[in-house]
Amino acid sequence: MLADANRVSATRSAFHEAKHHLVYSLGRTSVVPRYVGDRADTTGDDALSAAEALVQEYLHAETAFAAFVASEDAMLIFPEARRLETAFKSVHMWLRAYQDALCGVLLALRGEKVGAYTSMSKALKPSKPLTEFLAEQLPDYEEWFRRWRARRDEMKLGASFRTVIDTDPPRIRGLSFVFPPRATSTEVEEGFVTLDDVIAGLDMSTRLTELVRSTLESEAKAAAASSARRSDLR
Repeated sequence: MLADANRVSATRSAFHEAKHHLVYSLGRTSVVPRYVGDRADTTGDDALSAAEALVQEYLHAETAFAAFVASEDAMLIFPEARRLETAFKSVHMWLRAYQDALCGVLLALRGEKVGAYTSMSKALKPSKPLTEFLAEQLPDYEEWFRRWRARRDEMKLGASFRTVIDTDPPRIRGLSFVFPPRATSTEVEEGFVTLDDVIAGLDMSTRLTELVRSTLESEAKAAAASSARRSDLR
């Protein structure tokens, strides 16, 4: 129980450190507009808070389920389970928003306009420059992003959840969920999400954050060198 939560906390800490360094770099350059950097800072903090809340709700829920198994009372109702579902959803929502924020930073570095509806989904289309860049620098990102986005979309549309547990010893394996029927088709009809999925999401976000910071610092150095050369020519 505690080991599972600690794995999330450790990955969250790595993400926190990477985001902190990115925000520091954003504050030292004018290459990226301030509102773009602020969006990355805010949504990153939201994702971190959501991950922290998930750890706490996970521990509370496991304690409640251990008591349930010990009591063998099939009529017990667990508000902890519902809060755990919401915590899983919250992590998915905010990490998804963070991808859009980092997309904005990368587009700004390319001199493109960044608006309120700038989206990683739109940027990851065939022949788009950002698609090619990420395929080269972070090859497994696009596949992960599309899976995460699809799961987030179905959660947002009202997927129903069932907590799946092991009883010996009592342990939460994850959440099984079925996507609601809709008039439009979907590629995924049911799913299963665990703390391992959350860890993968935090880790991928850390890797993308580090890539964005590296790209930002390279662009800032190039801009500074170009400015210095222009000054020497005067």
